[in-house]
Amino acid sequence: MSVGPDETSLSLLRRLTGGEPDAEAWDLFVARYGPRLLEWARRWQVDTDDIDELVQQVLVGLVEQFRKRRFDSTRGFRTWMKTNAYRVWVRLQRQQQRQLRSQPMRDSKMLSIEAREDMLRLMEQQAEAEAMEIAIARVKTRVHEKTWEAFKMLALEDRDGKAIAEQLGMSISSVYVARHNVQKMLAEEIERLGRE
Repeated sequence: MSVGPDETSLSLLRRLTGGEPDAEAWDLFVARYGPRLLEWARRWQVDTDDIDELVQQVLVGLVEQFRKRRFDSTRGFRTWMKTNAYRVWVRLQRQQQRQLRSQPMRDSKMLSIEAREDMLRLMEQQAEAEAMEIAIARVKTRVHEKTWEAFKMLALEDRDGKAIAEQLGMSISSVYVARHNVQKMLAEEIERLGRE
């Protein structure tokens, strides 16, 4: 299941908190954040039987937080995601602590500060990756194909500038200018996404 280039987590959250339930938006939201949360839960040794429920609780919690607290675009989506992931984690921690009182032998590494910081970092990384993905899709449509290829080979694939110039029929300086221009456009798009 793929997400369109402009289908952000913010737009998915808006669809999820609208009037009618939106199953497609939920599936896309789960596809985007579920794998990162599963990775986190495994790393912090959440019981295998509890992992799916935990991931579901975090995702539902984020939707609930979005419903309760209006999104402040001046703070940016990454900040919102990190703040609200923290609120969800605190709620989960309280639930876990109640369970631990009834089962004193059970130890949960998920309750540690390290686990919390790791979860917040993962959520922020996902939001950053999403912003980069959208920025790339937008910039790619605005530049000449040869410019994009020069950027991709030099900046993303770390290939030799001279070899790229020969392959694309460009001067070496044009290859480096292409990289510079595309990087600048990507930075501008990411900044624009933060404001959106």
